[in-house]
Amino acid sequence: MFEYRRRLASGLQFQANYVWSKSLANGSTGSSSVYAEPTTFRNLALDKAPPGFDIRQAFKLNFIYELPFGAGKPFLSGNSLLNKVFGGWQVTGIDRNQTGTPSQLTASRTGMNGSNTGVVLENMTTAQLQSMMAITKGTGSNGIGQVWYLPKSPTGTPAGSTFINNSQAAFEASGYNWTNINTTAPYVAPQLAPGKFGYRVYLYGPMQNHFDVSMSKRTTFAHEKANLLIQANCLNCLNLTDFYLANVNPSSSSFGLTTSAYTDISNTNDPGGRILEFIVRVNF
Repeated sequence: MFEYRRRLASGLQFQANYVWSKSLANGSTGSSSVYAEPTTFRNLALDKAPPGFDIRQAFKLNFIYELPFGAGKPFLSGNSLLNKVFGGWQVTGIDRNQTGTPSQLTASRTGMNGSNTGVVLENMTTAQLQSMMAITKGTGSNGIGQVWYLPKSPTGTPAGSTFINNSQAAFEASGYNWTNINTTAPYVAPQLAPGKFGYRVYLYGPMQNHFDVSMSKRTTFAHEKANLLIQANCLNCLNLTDFYLANVNPSSSSFGLTTSAYTDISNTNDPGGRILEFIVRVNF
């Protein structure tokens, strides 16, 4: 972790930090209350996996800036009326940029202890699969917008020509079967070898950005015994939606399609749009 902090001077204070981390847990932790029994006590390492809060990189910035107007400031400091109107304003902000959280590719097949049997990556590595991650937007055949996190298969695309339907063919899903597989191209397949498990492959979601800004002013009156607070908040000021990886099962007809905004490990939903708040409050 690296952090830089500037104490309040000339009306400006800010703090910035960067964190690189890695987290492992003995079992799935999809929420703050999930627990799981070990697959076997003979080898507890089999259950090691990245938990739902494994955020590898994060950059955060917060600041406070007092506008240079009013008493004690460079401008409009000599008039009490102007000071009441223009003095005391400040702008605050919080910016957070971080990598996404992990989701396991599932095979919809269970093995020992009811555990998922895992998958096999053909003609590709986990890093190469992760590099395919990219949010793209389009329109479905029903005219409704769609958001994809893996390269989209155009309508009518022959099996074996794209990663998604090549993987679906390996799972004999969406009308495809093994004869449709392009064995020289990358795809995800089930583990079919007797007595063996596939790999636990985790795909990390796309980068997230959260930027909130607030502008406020506090004015005293009634011989300094009361004050008026005027405040405007802009949450998700850049109006960006942070998406969550849904449909991570290659046998699903919606594999690679995301249908929900980001939800953290405590099940708090990302609002997915800009929110404006206006506050007027009298304190006495």
